[in-house]
Amino acid sequence: MAKTGILGQIALPSADYTTVYTVPVETRATISIMTCHSVGHDDDVRIDLGLSDEVPTEQNMANKWIEYGALLPHGGALERSGIVLGPGDRVVAHLHRASASHDGMIAVTVLGIEELSASTTPP
Repeated sequence: MAKTGILGQIALPSADYTTVYTVPVETRATISIMTCHSVGHDDDVRIDLGLSDEVPTEQNMANKWIEYGALLPHGGALERSGIVLGPGDRVVAHLHRASASHDGMIAVTVLGIEELSASTTPP
């Protein structure tokens, strides 16, 4: 069944590549990605569109970033919209140059709509 609204949401841990949302099998999704920073220090965030068979590492993500080192000031936000993903694609986020004390201080939310992909839509 198609899902709308919040598709994925996480309080981003420090220095990990974190999958925020994965498109289900036989589904496509049109999404917006929003980040919000609630700590008193500026931090860099990276947003990637990855493929389901890749482990999120610096080497695998190198050519797939849609945001790389975007500076998020305290109270700042970043939004990217109109992103269309296919089955198994995922949104990966990474908090760069942050200490463990910043865990959970950047929220990443994926909003959108899922629908059956063209290959599974009945005639």
